[in-house]
Amino acid sequence: MANSTTATVETLTAEVRVLMVGSRQVTLSVYGQLDFIDSARIEPFGRVNPRGRRSSHIYVVGKNIETGELARSYTPVDETAIGPSAVSALEKSLGLAHGTVPEHQIVAEMARLKKRGAEWSALPLIVLAGLR
Repeated sequence: MANSTTATVETLTAEVRVLMVGSRQVTLSVYGQLDFIDSARIEPFGRVNPRGRRSSHIYVVGKNIETGELARSYTPVDETAIGPSAVSALEKSLGLAHGTVPEHQIVAEMARLKKRGAEWSALPLIVLAGLR
């Protein structure tokens, strides 16, 4: 006796978000030409998946909070992606010599970057068209 199962078709829907400037869609090429700004200076509209992205980072497109201009940025996803470059940036922003940032400030910076990574991970994905 053959075992029979009932086949069903399920219809699913998905929301696709695109970024428009005027009546034109922002493409991957245009995204790559936007000014890159520090992650603390952007109000993100959503996440993007640019070419050459690193899986350890979240990339966003948004508004420069100082100028209002369209810009791009990225932040580490978690502490495994936060490395010497983050510490160097902290040293530079504090005007300190290499290796002189107090441990408590490094810990606080790592926590801030980890929090931003979690917040940005929850942003909606914006699909950028690629032209070939």
